[in-house]
Amino acid sequence: MKRLVKKSIRKVKEKIKRPNQDATPHQQQSVISEQTDEMTTEQQQSMIPEQTDEMTLEQQLRELHVRENVEYVDEPHSDDFQRYQAQLPPPDPSKPTISSFFRSESYEFDPKNAETESGALAEGTFQYFYCREKHQFQGKVEHESTLGKGNNFAYVLWPVSIMLHAAADCLSPSRINQVALVQQEYWNKDYHAFCAWKMFLGNKDIYYDDNAHVVQALVSSYEVTGQLEFLLQAKDVLECFIMPFAKKESGGIAWHLSDKKVRAACSVGPAAISALRIRALPSTHVIETHDKAEAYLRFATTILTWLQVNLQDPKDKLIWDQLKIGEDGSKDIERTKWSYNSGFAIHGFTLLYEATNDHRYLSTAIEIAEAAMNPEGALFDHCNPDQSQRMLSDGSFFLHHLVDGYLALSKHAHTKKLRYEIVRIAKWGKEFMKDKEDSLYYRGSRPYTISSKHAHQFYKKFGVGKTGEQNMQERDKDGNLCKTMIGCASWARIIHAAEIVEASIAKESAGEATVDKEANEGMRETTDAMHI
Repeated sequence: MKRLVKKSIRKVKEKIKRPNQDATPHQQQSVISEQTDEMTTEQQQSMIPEQTDEMTLEQQLRELHVRENVEYVDEPHSDDFQRYQAQLPPPDPSKPTISSFFRSESYEFDPKNAETESGALAEGTFQYFYCREKHQFQGKVEHESTLGKGNNFAYVLWPVSIMLHAAADCLSPSRINQVALVQQEYWNKDYHAFCAWKMFLGNKDIYYDDNAHVVQALVSSYEVTGQLEFLLQAKDVLECFIMPFAKKESGGIAWHLSDKKVRAACSVGPAAISALRIRALPSTHVIETHDKAEAYLRFATTILTWLQVNLQDPKDKLIWDQLKIGEDGSKDIERTKWSYNSGFAIHGFTLLYEATNDHRYLSTAIEIAEAAMNPEGALFDHCNPDQSQRMLSDGSFFLHHLVDGYLALSKHAHTKKLRYEIVRIAKWGKEFMKDKEDSLYYRGSRPYTISSKHAHQFYKKFGVGKTGEQNMQERDKDGNLCKTMIGCASWARIIHAAEIVEASIAKESAGEATVDKEANEGMRETTDAMHI
């Protein structure tokens, strides 16, 4: 079997031309330690997680289907493979077969995807940013999170992972697979992780938070399609890349592979959520043993507890951004409060409550949500004196994670208030951030930072004059307005959550109406009987 796999992989590699890429924009945003460059080959190799036989087999099977344009290689047949297949669940006839992963159907606009408002935006985003010729997502011009002209303004991993998450929420299984195909270009099999830019030999530009987002997107893709490849890769990243860090280090999860001294809330939160989501999946093959299920729960409990102890502001209960460990062991907290970090905590502690039935975790989720919804709090834009009209100040690429937390918690507490807030955020995006000309969305949430036209719209609505402030992430490198894939995909996810809420409210209202009708009919029957 090993000989066949090696031969198959060699064929794949001959077909794929790896570009010789420069540093990514992600690298420019962080201060990368030079220690990695100074390491010996043996030291660098020691950083690579050990591969178990099971994970090696899973990786080999995935590599046989790396590209749609690679000639099909029959799956190996051996005793090992037979045993591996025996672990898989019986096929669900209502879902695509597992072998359909990495195979693409039509890339043309699919009207079925556009039957909902969120689907129309997600499909429009796919059509606008996907380049079939280059097999990548790319901007029309160079802007935030893209590379330069030499790479056709292609996107780094983060926006691609959010596009996959939006596709899983809003689009068809075939479209989900097409997005997943692009994401595979970033896969680094040696680290069991995705690189910030497409994989090339020696690429170690790997972010823990990016990979936690990827795991969430893969889990959602599995839930929709039933395709085991998504789940296998999600578990691979979580078990072989993310979880080992928490075991080896003194707490939390790092931001970047090269700097273990920075522990980021944006890595901890989605990592815990991913572990709890996988553990909660109903399929029996997901968690092979009781011990592994408990390991997932311990991992999530440990890092969420670390987050609460180290990065929750004891005064307003919101979540700080990072903890930096000095060479002398000192700790310095980056106290910026982004909405997604609190959203991750709300979501994570809610799932932890569902896993344990421990009401302490639910109480923690509630107190963070109450703080996040406080219009006087740090997450809101305070330019409007009317508190009831204020909106959160972060962009959609952070807000959709907060909305995820609200949606999860709304099943257990503050149902009406959280639902109202989800719908309100979505309506704000539709009113202020949607471009009526192309139906795509700007990425922010403060309209007066987009253009003078948007500032006038804001003034006309609220009587608040705001001029001169520009969000340069809404513009390309030459200063012209542009759309971004992460902005559009994030708004699609927010709108999708609002659609879920509105559907739930409508269903509950219909149920209440039925109960009222039956009660009235019962009263009439009783009255008639009394008259008789």
